[in-house]
Amino acid sequence: MRALLMVVLASSAMAQTWNSNAGGWNTGYGTVYGSFGSAMATQNMYNTMQLNIQRATMRQAMINKWGLAAVEKNAEKKATYTLRANERQQQLQRDCRGG
Repeated sequence: MRALLMVVLASSAMAQTWNSNAGGWNTGYGTVYGSFGSAMATQNMYNTMQLNIQRATMRQAMINKWGLAAVEKNAEKKATYTLRANERQQQLQRDCRGG
């Protein structure tokens, strides 16, 4: 988990560059005036919004191709699979701790 967090922070940190002409940080969202932390937070918001738009677009494309019922059924199957995988992971962790 820590390694993933470091990768996310590192990739997010590399997305900003100092713009000496404008006196701010360049991000995917534009130039952010203020601290590097503000630029990083803005870039994270931009990335999150972009991901949400991409997911919504893909969902709509699948609905157009296969219909809402098939997409909903697949989403429910995926959620059930994820829940079971999480339960198995938690059980393995309890077993490893001896509890």
